[in-house]
Amino acid sequence: PPLSWTAPAGAASYRILRDGTQIATTASTSYTDAPRPADGSHTYVVRAVNAAGTVSGSASVVVLVDATAPGTPAPTAAASPTGAAPVISWPAASDAGSGVTGYVVERDGAVVGQPAGTSFTDAALAADGTATYRVRAVDAAGNASAWSAQLDVVYDATAPSTPSGLGATSPTQTAPVLAWSGATDATSGVARYRVLRDGVVLGTTTATTLEDVSAAADGTYVYAVVAVDEAGNASAASSAVSVVVDATAPAAPSGLAATSPTAAAPSLSWDAVTDAGSGLAGYRVLRDGALVATVGTTSWTDASASEGSHVYAIRALDQAG
Repeated sequence: PPLSWTAPAGAASYRILRDGTQIATTASTSYTDAPRPADGSHTYVVRAVNAAGTVSGSASVVVLVDATAPGTPAPTAAASPTGAAPVISWPAASDAGSGVTGYVVERDGAVVGQPAGTSFTDAALAADGTATYRVRAVDAAGNASAWSAQLDVVYDATAPSTPSGLGATSPTQTAPVLAWSGATDATSGVARYRVLRDGVVLGTTTATTLEDVSAAADGTYVYAVVAVDEAGNASAASSAVSVVVDATAPAAPSGLAATSPTAAAPSLSWDAVTDAGSGLAGYRVLRDGALVATVGTTSWTDASASEGSHVYAIRALDQAG
């Protein structure tokens, strides 16, 4: 370390002591202790000597010598950016001498930050893609550690494309099955889909189908799908699709009657039935317990009945089956 002092009157030379031992004599008012002593705290004393050889009082200073670089940082992770700046972090580096005072962060070979703490937010990163970071520690003596291992970070501020083609199979009972065409994301990739029912998130899936087993109450539900990429960016919601859930059977038809048959073609008629859920799809005609026809009207003529006595019944069928 370099030492300097102000010359007193009558001084002809100076004696330099380090930790109580004289190490040099000089006529100058400065001295550099080289080679550098071992790391640690050292006490330097300067004594003036006049032409007659009389030694004056002394001046002293304590100097911390630190020639050892800090430990190398080890960046372990980068927070997934969600349309914002990536955050690089690392455990604190060690330094037994003067102590770590800060860090230097490089991105793709250029210095982008010199934080005092153990994280760095790269607010200047704008373009989507992969950036490579490395970090080094600097101590109070100006010693710099080796560069850390490189850390590759995928930066993605662009949302995926919007899912398309959302549709739903006709529900039987209470579980509509939704399906859609997958979204795309050129940077971090699509991670999952959020399925919304009536504007509220119903669930997430990595597939492009979802069965809504929780749609229990009869009624109309509106579904949409949002794609989310690995960086957390969410697409716009898909076009919505409305699905009628209907687990309630129509009422049994009433008023069934048959006209007196002429030849072998009895004509049946009955009262119309309504369905408040998915709506009426038609009627099933049973002869002697077996299905013989499905019709959309409230009358039917059995042209294929064989001679003899037959028992007829009618069942109403709604759109949900």
